[in-house]
Amino acid sequence: MKIRTVRPDLPFPHAAQAIPVKRRRTDHRTGKTTIVTIYAVTSLPPGRVTHAQLAALIRGH
Repeated sequence: MKIRTVRPDLPFPHAAQAIPVKRRRTDHRTGKTTIVTIYAVTSLPPGRVTHAQLAALIRGH
């Protein structure tokens, strides 16, 4: 997981970090797999949580 500190001009007022999340979906009729990257944004400052904790928060959301 690559966690990045966000730019101050990001249109999320309290954003501190952005985390890319890859979503994989397979259409069982065609067998085609699609991968999309979305970004989770958090106000948690760097060093406050571990990569594993952020991953668990994202999965549980």
